[in-house]
Formats: sequence, structure tokens, C-alpha cells
Amino acid sequence: MSHKRITYRICAVIILSVFVIGALVVNMSLSYLISSKSRDNIFTIGMVRLDLSEENYPDDPEDRILPPKGVIDKDPKIKNIGTNNAYVFLKITVPLCEVQIVDEQTKKIDSGKEYREVFNLISSSDNAKIVLPSDDFTVVDTGAFSYDPEWILIRTEENTEKHTHSYTFGYTSLLTASDAQSETSTIFDKLQLRNILEGELDKEVLQKVTVSAYGIQADELPDSIEISDTDNISESELKAIFSLYEKQEG
Repeated sequence: MSHKRITYRICAVIILSVFVIGALVVNMSLSYLISSKSRDNIFTIGMVRLDLSEENYPDDPEDRILPPKGVIDKDPKIKNIGTNNAYVFLKITVPLCEVQIVDEQTKKIDSGKEYREVFNLISSSDNAKIVLPSDDFTVVDTGAFSYDPEWILIRTEENTEKHTHSYTFGYTSLLTASDAQSETSTIFDKLQLRNILEGELDKEVLQKVTVSAYGIQADELPDSIEISDTDNISESELKAIFSLYEKQEG
């Protein structure tokens, strides 16, 4: 029986929230991730000010080297730094690449190329929830995505032109302006690259991963939206609130 030697190369990934991750592609079986700071992506309605942060993301470039299947701290969360109470949301947009990957259980190459998510997002919460493949997606090979239970997934979308998946989450508690500690839990804690077969990705193309924060002031909501418990906001209530942003922005 012959054995086929398999080597791997990760794709270059940019994280566009608080930090940017790029990649050095070198002539060997591994490539490495480095990073630098970038701007937050924050959108608000009303007199709302938010801070989108990742406190545990390493500052030292040496600590930001990531091999295939390696894990790095990435912990997006929102803090209310304004003068108005706010309902907040996070939208995570991840790239799809037409590649073959190595199955984690069998260690064999999946047959055929398919558009796939190329990384895993991991929450360390004891009660972490898992994003399951969505009926809204035309592909079923998604990365592993677990998230903190204080967030609720309210929408999934696929952009077939840009080849991305988007996940929109609402936070289940109101962020009050009077509380200096008014911030969300981290939606996830870790980023892990999947096993992608060497040569499957164009090394000149960077794949964007964006984290965007949205805030909507809690005062003067329409009468049609009633929040029964601001410490335990339901999925339907979060969907109704987020629709205000979409109507406001067209």
C-alpha cells in the first residue's frame, strides 16, 4: 500500500475588528500569522457610543505567530461608553474558499473542492452554544462556531458573490449608560485555523473576517416593540429591535 505525503498551508486571514491578522507565506509546509492594530467597525442609532474590544489579543508580535490548526486568543465584546442605554449586536462575517480540507476525524482529504469556511471560532464558556449549518446557506461545510449563551443568533446570511457567511447576534441584556462596567460577555474567545490542503489557496489573496458592532438606543422605542425583561431579551425581541437599524439605514 502506498502512502501519500500530505503537507498543509493555511490561508492568509485578516481580522477586521480591533486587530488585523495577515500572513507570511513561505516556501515550506507551514506559514505564519502576524497582526497589527486596525479600526473598530461600529454602527449606532441615536446618541449611542460603543467600544468594541479584544482584551486578550496578544500585543507582542512573537505571540501572534499561528501555525496550521493553531489557536490564538480573540475575544470580541462591546462596552457602552455613551450616555444612553443601548441594545447591542455583533455581526461576524467569515470568508468561504473553494478548497479541499483534511477531515479532523479520519485525517483523510475530503474529496472534491467545495466552498468552505476556513476557520473555527471557539467559546470557552461552560454552556457554549453551537452554530449549526443553516438552511440559508447553499453549502454545508462550515467551520466550528461556538458562542457564549448570553448572545442569541438572530440571522444567518450567505453572499454568493463575495463568498461569505454572516452571523448576526443580539445581546440578551440591555447595556446601561449609568454603569461603568456595562459591557457584554465575549461572544467567543479563540480563533483556530482549519486544515487546508497546500496549494488550494491563492497566496496573493487575503481573506477578510470582519466583526462589526451595532448599537440602538433603548429610549423611545416604537410602541410595537415591548421588552418584557431587559435582563433576558428574547430572540423575537432582538430581531424586532435590530430591524429598526435596518429601516433607519435603508
